[in-house]
Amino acid sequence: MKDINDFIAYLNDNFVNRDGEFINNDHKEIWEKSYLPSQEKKAKEFNLDENTKKLAFNTLIDRGRLIKEIYEFFNCKDFCEIGTAEGYQHFIMADVISKIPNSKSMSYSCDIRDVREKSLVEKYDTQTEFILGTSKELAEFITKKAINLDLIWVDGDHRSGAVLKDLIRLARVQSKNCIWVFDDFNERFGSYNELQFIASLGKSITLNMGMTASGKPNSVLVVQGAI
Repeated sequence: MKDINDFIAYLNDNFVNRDGEFINNDHKEIWEKSYLPSQEKKAKEFNLDENTKKLAFNTLIDRGRLIKEIYEFFNCKDFCEIGTAEGYQHFIMADVISKIPNSKSMSYSCDIRDVREKSLVEKYDTQTEFILGTSKELAEFITKKAINLDLIWVDGDHRSGAVLKDLIRLARVQSKNCIWVFDDFNERFGSYNELQFIASLGKSITLNMGMTASGKPNSVLVVQGAI
């Protein structure tokens, strides 16, 4: 069975010095339609200069590459994201799934508002399921489908206690060797202390992803194994 340390070795060989590189033209389209407009607005609000903005956008682009690399390295099937926003990671995973012959896997996602790019919703209709609500409603939906999730990206409410709720709700639908990715693993968020606790529940690594369009640093916590 592949280990999270094997994945780090793989990243060191394949992910370095590739900032801002798109996996394919479909992923460039997903970035430009689903994520770029809101990030341009945020960069403007925080008065980022062009060089800093480029660094931040490379970080955000790499989030799509990272989730794709994790999915393929660990031979995942069903993906789930808490906190869809415009749908960048959600649609990246849908595109990856769409290119797997005869795949019945899905990219599931939830958010308390639906601001997904409509043309991408139509394009990836057969590879996506969106639930308007929280992880509670999403977990109930997936339970009824009787599937287990192999890869879960948590990027919803960052207040203290919220991430633990997401984890508890989705724990019952995780696969035996599920990979969990917790975004915004940084001290400025209320969820930081509980994420430190979650890191102790399985094999874990912290990845420094650079900065966001707010000019603030971003790290993700990756945990392997049912938690």
